[in-house]
Amino acid sequence: MAAFAAPFVVRPLGGTLFGWIGETLGRRKPLVIALLGMALATFAIGLLPTYAASGLAATALLMVARIAQGISAGGEIGGAAASLSLSSGTDGRR
Repeated sequence: MAAFAAPFVVRPLGGTLFGWIGETLGRRKPLVIALLGMALATFAIGLLPTYAASGLAATALLMVARIAQGISAGGEIGGAAASLSLSSGTDGRR
């Protein structure tokens, strides 16, 4: 159950971290980093050994990858929303 709960718990941390980076470095870099982080974490999950092959190490590695996915998801949501609202021309001007 922790493998499902951990990403949801760390999402606000990812949003805060990537939001702060976005305010200091600009919106594009943290969004790209969050997208790459999500892709790499998902790829790592696909390469993990089974529990039968490596025991608790597989579980620990799965938790690390899921936490990385959660942090990246928090960064993606905030970064994508901010980038979309800033670039879509919703400030009332044509």
